[in-house]
This record gives sequence, structure tokens and C-alpha cells, in this order.
Amino acid sequence: MSRRELVILKGKGDQPDRIELEESDLPMLAKAMEMAQQNSSYPSRLLKLEEVEALVGLKKSAIYQRVKEGSFPPPVSVKGTTAKRWREGEVAAWIEDATAS
Repeated sequence: MSRRELVILKGKGDQPDRIELEESDLPMLAKAMEMAQQNSSYPSRLLKLEEVEALVGLKKSAIYQRVKEGSFPPPVSVKGTTAKRWREGEVAAWIEDATAS
């Protein structure tokens, strides 16, 4: 049975993860990826304002202005803290919508 290498890319500056898989693992991996895509509305991370700024290329005032206008996803409160965070999936969807032709 042949082996395949899967490369998982991460953010800038990080070295990619490399995982060796058996060819028989590929259908299971494909199914897992399909399920992850279907559940993409579930946030994989909560982003800090600085991360959102870097992702969308806008500064704090522009982001909050768009939140006020309803054209950008609002932050959520993190229980037990005063912290505000953005759901990664919502920000990603906004980026997709903003860059759609």
C-alpha cells in the first residue's frame, strides 16, 4: 500500500505540518474535510481585534463603524471577562462576500 504526505498550511511564518497517511486513509480524510466545510458556521477560533484588523485590512474605527452600520459581524462577549472577540467563521464569510466578483 502506498503512503501519501499531507501538508497542512498554517499562518504566515509557521512551518507547515506534514502527516503521512496510508492511501486507505484518504476517503476518511475527504469525509472529515467535507463535514468541516458543512459546519463552517461553527467558529474554530475567537479572534482578537488585532487579528481581525490584520485579516480584513481595516483599523479599529472602520471595523466598529461597519459593525454599527450592520455591514460587519459584531464581536461577541467572552463569559466571565470584559473581552470582545470575533468568530473566525463570520469574519471569513465577510471576507468572502467583500471580495466576491
